[in-house]
Amino acid sequence: MPKVNRGARALRQAAAWCAWRMARLAARLPARALIALLNGAERVMQATTKGKADVGQLRELRDLLRDDPKGREAVRRIILEARGPQFRAVLQGVLRHHVEAPAPAAPTFAAVAAFPGRQAAAPARIAFAGEHWEFPFLRDAYAARPDCRIVPAGEPADGVEIALDRPEAADLARQTMAAGAAVSLHAGPAADAATVAALFADAQSRGVPVRLFYSYLYFAPAVRLRELLAAGEIGELTTVRVRAVLGGKGAALSLAPPFGDWPLRHPAFDHFPLLTFLGGPAARLAAYVGPMDGAGGQALIGVRFAAAGRVGALECAYAPDMHVRSAFYPHDLQVEVAGTDGVIWLRRGMAETTQEPPLAVRAGRSAYTIGIESGMTGDWAEVYRAAAAEFVGAVGGRLVRRLGVAETISAFRLRDKVYDAATTPGVVELPAAGE
Repeated sequence: MPKVNRGARALRQAAAWCAWRMARLAARLPARALIALLNGAERVMQATTKGKADVGQLRELRDLLRDDPKGREAVRRIILEARGPQFRAVLQGVLRHHVEAPAPAAPTFAAVAAFPGRQAAAPARIAFAGEHWEFPFLRDAYAARPDCRIVPAGEPADGVEIALDRPEAADLARQTMAAGAAVSLHAGPAADAATVAALFADAQSRGVPVRLFYSYLYFAPAVRLRELLAAGEIGELTTVRVRAVLGGKGAALSLAPPFGDWPLRHPAFDHFPLLTFLGGPAARLAAYVGPMDGAGGQALIGVRFAAAGRVGALECAYAPDMHVRSAFYPHDLQVEVAGTDGVIWLRRGMAETTQEPPLAVRAGRSAYTIGIESGMTGDWAEVYRAAAAEFVGAVGGRLVRRLGVAETISAFRLRDKVYDAATTPGVVELPAAGE
């Protein structure tokens, strides 16, 4: 992995801080003095800058401030009322993308936790408890590995994939951890925020690995998207938009439609972990959940994250007549994340609605895609192979923490409170993950 140029980063930060302070001072000047200042800056840039485009942009700003009093006051408010960190992030992005060389490749983000693990050299024994729509794909992934074998439920195992209703799931998880085995808990009826929090606390006290299984944590383009955000590729993150569509045709398999009182717990829509995976823990929630029946339905969830200036949305649509091509289920997913320096688009997930590269990035002056030409696979079957490999590693004492404990608990608090928010006018406050 290329090393980050810490000297250049420190210089950018110092220059952005100075520019921010100067911008705030300039915004307080009378209009005549401010325009004179911009005239002087234009003459300096004409003498020192080869590119005329930058001078033209400065001239446009000067003309706006001179000729449009409302525009002038709007610019003043933007500068004076903007959060300092966000404003400085914009300035650092300008320096990074328009002055310096391109940034190095993004670092990895996942934390690795070490546990005592199995001492035996025999293949890891993996059991499945309950029924889950992804279990057949996971079974195939485990069966293809020479370092593990699947054992029937109830027999001694080194790791257990659990998909049971409450409270059976929590009881079995505690029994499994008491025996020193690893736990992989699947969402659905098996988990709520309280169950997940207690499970992580119990796992920490016992020193055994536990993971909350969510398939997009193992989808290579989604992982790469998170890495780009961690590397600051688009500056300070400001918005996360997840668009989930459930179609009714075009896929090899199908699940029961999202009817009943809990439509957002349908696998096509249950993407609250993806919101916190990208945006961090959530602080506030507002929601509209419309009825979903044979004619379709919609839901919209708005989130304000705990990080200042960061918001998100989960848009869900059930379209039973829509043709969604997929080798698995007709669950279409697209993500758009925006920052102070640019935008990243995740174009597809489980469904193959497009043949385009799965990731597209617009950062500063550059635009590029990440697909098979970059070694990026969009093969959904790889999700289960990666998940199986990780859980076998956890049995051996090495767990990759893809989603932090705080983000995991926050995702389930969103999930638990979304229907309260849908029936409550205004906004629902969410407690911090540690509360």
